[in-house]
This record gives sequence, structure tokens and C-alpha cells, in this order.
Amino acid sequence: MRTFLCTFSVLRHHKIEATEQTRENPQSGALGNLQRAGVHLPKMKRPIRQLCGSSVTGRTVTFQTRARKSTRFGGDGMTRFLIVDDSLLARQIIRDLLKKSFECEVVEATDGLDAVQSLEEQGPFDLILSDLQMPRLDGLGLLAVVRDRFRCTPFVILTAFGNEDIAVQAIQEGAASYVPKQSIRGRLSDVVKTVLTAATRRQIRKRLTRHIVAHELEFSLINDRRLLSAAVAELQEIGQSSGTFEEHQLTRIGVSLEESLLNAMIHGNLEISSELRDREDDAYEQLILARQETLPYCNRRIHLKARFTPDEVRFVITDEGPGFDLAAVPDPRDPQNFLKPSGRGLLLIRSFMDEAYHNTSGNSITLVKRSHPRPAEAESPAGRVPSSYPNGGSSPPEVGKP
Repeated sequence: MRTFLCTFSVLRHHKIEATEQTRENPQSGALGNLQRAGVHLPKMKRPIRQLCGSSVTGRTVTFQTRARKSTRFGGDGMTRFLIVDDSLLARQIIRDLLKKSFECEVVEATDGLDAVQSLEEQGPFDLILSDLQMPRLDGLGLLAVVRDRFRCTPFVILTAFGNEDIAVQAIQEGAASYVPKQSIRGRLSDVVKTVLTAATRRQIRKRLTRHIVAHELEFSLINDRRLLSAAVAELQEIGQSSGTFEEHQLTRIGVSLEESLLNAMIHGNLEISSELRDREDDAYEQLILARQETLPYCNRRIHLKARFTPDEVRFVITDEGPGFDLAAVPDPRDPQNFLKPSGRGLLLIRSFMDEAYHNTSGNSITLVKRSHPRPAEAESPAGRVPSSYPNGGSSPPEVGKP
């Protein structure tokens, strides 16, 4: 077995634009129509993904892969197709064309409901080829189910004369491509190869992330809450896709990062005290807005370094403010201080991370989350919070180095 090691760096300088995530209403659209029409489908857990903005000043990824044979299109294994059409003759023609062009296994379904059963019992498939007009569950209805439950499986529609409007709707709702039935003999192979190539590239890239040995990013952020949230979403996505974070950890790690970045922006760069939050007016928010446009505060940046490895993720967040005396912050773990605004973020950060520590000047914090916490950390939900850096110096260790 061969092992490859590769390191590459990409430098990019551009503005982050946060992407707002919207959740699709399960009672609307084609799936909602199916439910209201009395079509009952087996329930499955819907996969969850987060959309995020992306911007880095530097990125370094080191990864390790092992050579292995592919079991899908483009490799030595069988490509699996699901053909869905209520016409036996159409299914036979498509099956023969696929067998002629690909080393493949073909499963046939007579309509949408039959296809859903095949997906549940015989999946996964590399590609679905489906007619639009079928009894019980038509092509649009099947497409809605595939998008909801089998969204990684490409869906190609087979169109006939008179179905142009429905075909356009299918493309808009997520079909990967289409093949006109009147030219199926000449175009099927090329369309299928194009779709499979695109899908295989995406799947291989997803596999590749599981072999990352180290992934480093560095952000230089202005004092904008939207950009901070976008950076957090980017880091959550990387942590989940690389296998560093479990899904149930994403929210707590996201909260730790958000609190740390907001502390760096508001209390570090903008030098605004938490005590203003106790006032009944909006002086706190108004001062934030004012200092975002006022020198020297507006020119200060937040520097965020992240290093992901299979064993841990380490974040270093540094602001350009004057720093603060950590000893002067009331201990938020003391019940008498629990409701005070100052220290609230530190309580959450210390509770959710395995390690959290500041430098001596108080303008930089290092957060560590391990895949497998050490025994002492597992016993203490607040983690280890040293008063100075573990290397014994007055400056933080390089990101990723203990």
C-alpha cells in the first residue's frame, strides 16, 4: 500500500460576505403536495449542513491518502444506475445503452414509489434516470423525495414532446440534467458521463478531507459582527467535514468562538466595558456603532489562527487593543457573579473548551478542543484554564504547538 504526503498553501485576499441560511419548509413544495395528497413515504433522518461565508488570508493543508481502487464511475468497480419509467420498452432501451457504455449494474423501477423502495432497500446508486409522467408518484414527486432524503444521488430526467414545461421545472428544482427521449440513443451516454464526472469529483473531495493531517487557516477581520459569524461558520464546516468535530459539538464550539471573537472586537479593539450593558438605554450598542467609525478603534483588526488535526483543533484569537487584567474580571463560576455581564463569555468558553488561556497582556486567547479529552479534563467541565501560557513565556505558542 502506498502513502502520499502533500502540503499546499493558497493565499487569498478578498472580502467575506456572510451567507444567510434558510430552512426549507417541509410542508411546502412538492413534498408538501405529496403529503397532502395522501402519499406516505418512509421517514428518514434528514442530513443537516450549514452554509457559511469563506475568507482567509492564508491556508495550509497537509493531508495523507492511501491508494485504493475506486468502486464508482472512473474506477475499476461497478457503477450503479436506477432507471424509473412505467414503460417496459423504454427501460429496456435505456438499460441496453447503459450496459453498452459502462461497466454497470442496473436496477429498474416502474414508478416513483417503486423507485423510493429501491432506494431504501437497494441503494446507494450513482445516478437515477427517471421519466416525468408516471402513475402513483411522478418524476417531480420522486425528485422531491431524492432531494430530501438522497440528496447526494444525481437525478437525470427523461423528457418527451409536450413535457417541456415540466422538464424546466425539474431542472429548477434540482435535477442534474435531462435527456430528450427522441434522441436518447445519441445523447444518453454523453449526458450520463458528464453528470457522473461532476458527482464523482465532489464525492472524492469529500473522502479526501478525511485524510487531512493538518489544516491551518489565518483570518484578519475588521470589526464587523457579520464577518465574525461567517468566520465561525467556516470553521465549524471545516471541523465537521474533516472529522475533528462531532455534530453534537458544533453549537458549543461555535458559541465559544463567537464569544471570543466578540470579546476581541467589543472589549478589545473598541475598548467598551461590559458594565454599559446594565444600563436601560441602548448606550452599549450606540457606542459600538460609533467606535466602528472612529479612529483609532475602526482601524484595529482581529487576528484569528486555526489549526485542525485529527487529535485536536486549536484557535488563537488576538485583538489590537490595549488588553486587560484577567485577575480583575469577577470569577463567573462564583454564583454571586453569575448574572453579571462581565465574565459571561469566559464562563461559556471555559465550559465548552478543553483549554482556554490568555496571554499576560490579555489581548490574546487560545482555545483548544480535543477529539479525546485527557482524563483530568474529562472530569472537569470547565477544562484547564492556566493563568499564563503553558510554555511558560509571556507570548502565545505558535498555533498548533502545545
